[in-house]
Amino acid sequence: MNDTRKQCAYEKCEEMPLSYSKEGFCIFHEPEKTEEDCKRFGELVNEKCKKIDFNFIGYVFPKEFEFKTKKFIEAANFIDTTFQGNADFDKATFQEKAIFWRATFQGIATFIDTTFQGNAGFVDTTFQGGAGFVGATFQGDVKFWGVIFKKESWVYNVKFKKGDFGEFFYRAAKTGSRNIGQYRQEGDYHRFEMDAIRKQQKWFKRGWNFIFQKFLHGYGERPFNVAGFALFIILFFSVMFSVFGIEEQGNPALVHHYWTCLYYSVVTFTTLGYGDFHPIGGTRILAAAEALMGVFLMALFVVTFARRWRR
Repeated sequence: MNDTRKQCAYEKCEEMPLSYSKEGFCIFHEPEKTEEDCKRFGELVNEKCKKIDFNFIGYVFPKEFEFKTKKFIEAANFIDTTFQGNADFDKATFQEKAIFWRATFQGIATFIDTTFQGNAGFVDTTFQGGAGFVGATFQGDVKFWGVIFKKESWVYNVKFKKGDFGEFFYRAAKTGSRNIGQYRQEGDYHRFEMDAIRKQQKWFKRGWNFIFQKFLHGYGERPFNVAGFALFIILFFSVMFSVFGIEEQGNPALVHHYWTCLYYSVVTFTTLGYGDFHPIGGTRILAAAEALMGVFLMALFVVTFARRWRR
């Protein structure tokens, strides 16, 4: 049946509809294009880009499509756009706004080493076939609200200059990794998310959380950071005990032998308290401090190790 419409059925689109389109869509909005029209679609999109026209609202990109190394010198509008195949934006540069609201990527979408100089929006965007943002740079404000990753994503070494520093982005990637059973990646994205939250805090709280959360236990994901710090504490106090001396049970002479003091430091840290050696004078404060640190660090190690092992 011939379509008598004079323009595309898509809202505010003035293009002519395709004769075979059941819904009366034009070549840009028709989801079931012929092979010939797929080729023509690519040519028309390239012509639009040459005219510095980056308005692709509601477009349906068939098969694979490349914007690799493309420079978008004006605002790029991909609202409600569908990419039926892989979408390659690697090393592209968006000099103005880049809007991907409600866009759907059915294949793999890659933004590797892509630069977003203006604001970028990925609101309610769906990545059905996986996404890669390795090395991407966001210099403006970024919105990653309601993003869904349905397959494995790669979002390492992403640079956020301002805004929420990727908090919502990493949270979405974390949720997506959990849903597909990529628990190791989930842990990585959890660390990235918490670091993004830390960067939004005031300087004193940001500094405290850097030392206590990021460095000490990696936001609950790095148990061997805790073990390394515990070893440092034991070695540090063993040196202090060897300098100031400890007293052996039944022997009034002070003991400065390093290996004996190392043994005593381990016993104090683990709060075993055999009683064969004990501190005197100022070393009592050192021993009490090490015992408190030992209780705290051993508990922290158990928690972080259990969390990591569970993943």
